[in-house]
Amino acid sequence: MSSGIKFHFFAHSWVSDWNHGNAHFLRGLARSLERLGHKVRCYEQLGGWSLSNMVQQEGERAVDAIDTFRQEFPELNVQFYNNDDTFAQFAAQHLREADVVMIHEWNDPRVVNSILELKGKYASRLFFMTRIIVHIRAHGTF
Repeated sequence: MSSGIKFHFFAHSWVSDWNHGNAHFLRGLARSLERLGHKVRCYEQLGGWSLSNMVQQEGERAVDAIDTFRQEFPELNVQFYNNDDTFAQFAAQHLREADVVMIHEWNDPRVVNSILELKGKYASRLFFMTRIIVHIRAHGTF
């Protein structure tokens, strides 16, 4: 029996939808893939602007929003990373077994470039997502 496809999604934010309406689409997509039997990991930059601004601007409401996210999407495996000199090593470690790597358009270019540098090392496929997947480029076509 197949264990499904291993998807790894890099999105600006999963936890916060503050000024980030794409979060709703991404959460639904990840949840649907999980329900279809695939393995999904969600990656978010620690201290990203959506989550940081939500906490700064909304105070206690931000805590409620984070709690609501955790209650409504318990199946989402959100892992945080630092966008610094340690990211390339983090990406190499976490993407080793990925079948598909999805990169949302709002990721920092440093993150995207680090992931692209790994495309020849691992057998995974890389996809770039715009608001609603407008263009897709598979590994080997860059």
